[in-house]
Amino acid sequence: MVDRVESWDEGAEPDTIRQDLEEGMAQAEVEVDERDLDQMATEIHDQGSTDTPEVG
Repeated sequence: MVDRVESWDEGAEPDTIRQDLEEGMAQAEVEVDERDLDQMATEIHDQGSTDTPEVG
């Protein structure tokens, strides 16, 4: 999921990236902390990639 967003959303605004991440995580039935989603969206926007979050 994160890899897909990185490739599709590189250069997109953080809000767009975050929405895509949130939708993908919901489809995968994975809960990710709101702060982690914000951080991943910012990293994808700024750097073009992010670490995959740890989920339980």
